Amino acid sequence: MSAADTHVSAADALAGLHADALARMDAALAGRPHNDGNAFTAATKALSAYREALIQAQREHPAQGDRDRLSKLSAVIAMVIAGHFPLGAVPWAELDKARGWFVDLQSALPGLEV
Repeated sequence: MSAADTHVSAADALAGLHADALARMDAALAGRPHNDGNAFTAATKALSAYREALIQAQREHPAQGDRDRLSKLSAVIAMVIAGHFPLGAVPWAELDKARGWFVDLQSALPGLEV
C-alpha cells in the first residue's frame, strides 16, 4: 500500500467517524427539551473516537493548525459533556453552536477533506 493510499484510507476513516459522531450529536440534540443521557454518552464516545483518529492522522501527516483543530474538538467534547451533566438547564444553544464547530472542523482539515 502506497503512502497516498494510506492517506486516502485515513481520510475515509476520519470521514466515517465524523459522520457517526455527527449523527450521535444530532440524536442527543433531537431529545430536547429532555436530556437523553444514553444519547449524550454515545455522542461523547463517538467524538472521542474521532479525536483519537484525528490525532493519529495528524501524527502521520502533520499540518499547520493541528493543535488549533484539536483544541476546537476538545471544546466540542467538553460542551457535549456539559450537556450531559449540566449544572442547571441543558445549554441547548451552546450545543447547537458546538455542532456547527464540529461540522466546520472536518472541512477545515488540509488534505483530509471529504
